[in-house]
Amino acid sequence: MRLINVMGWVGACALALAPYHMPGVRGYWLACVGLALLTAQATRLRAWNLVGLNLVSIVGYWSLI
Repeated sequence: MRLINVMGWVGACALALAPYHMPGVRGYWLACVGLALLTAQATRLRAWNLVGLNLVSIVGYWSLI
């Protein structure tokens, strides 16, 4: 399996687990890490709308940490 695919799966799992740990810091960290990993996959796919959405979401969650 390619590294970018593994990053996508790990990012999706982290993002799926994040709401169960919010509003704690662990949930926000999981969301940021998950979105960052999914951003790498979206960049490879050239899905620029998802890249922009992920970056805005990372900034939003990061501001809550």
